[in-house]
Amino acid sequence: MWIPRDLEAVWPEAGRQPIRIVTGVRQCGKSSLLERLGGEYTFVSLDDLQNRQLAQSDPALFFQTHPGPLILDEVQHAPQLFSN
Repeated sequence: MWIPRDLEAVWPEAGRQPIRIVTGVRQCGKSSLLERLGGEYTFVSLDDLQNRQLAQSDPALFFQTHPGPLILDEVQHAPQLFSN
């Protein structure tokens, strides 16, 4: 069962922004919402250990392997992606 979120109404307007960050308490549906609204975006979760290890060890190769546009879930596991 899907519970509608307020963010669904404004998501298309936010599309002009190159980076969007969704934060909130644990288990409130952030990942489900992003998967639902993703559209042409590729959803990549860093809960997947192979994705996480690649992102941590070789950020450039990670982005070559997963060309944009992307939705990165659990991105806090690989801060290396955002250095510099």
